[in-house]
Amino acid sequence: MTWWLEQVGTRPPVLDDLQRLVTALPPAPHQGVFFATAKGHMIRRVLLQSSQYHAYYRVNGDVVQIVALWSTSRRRTPRFGPR
Repeated sequence: MTWWLEQVGTRPPVLDDLQRLVTALPPAPHQGVFFATAKGHMIRRVLLQSSQYHAYYRVNGDVVQIVALWSTSRRRTPRFGPR
């Protein structure tokens, strides 16, 4: 974050997107699209519009856990599970 602020001068857009997501997920945790199953949990994915990152998360009861942030510019998706 410090490097980004020194080079660009503003907060990375992904932080603002992430803050909006953290507010939006708890009341509607199943809004994301199913992506994969890992360790018995369904992984969902939502696109963070401004930053063009995907947020991958899982829901366990009342807990929403973000497990990965992944740029849409990458040529592959994250791997969940054994490698």
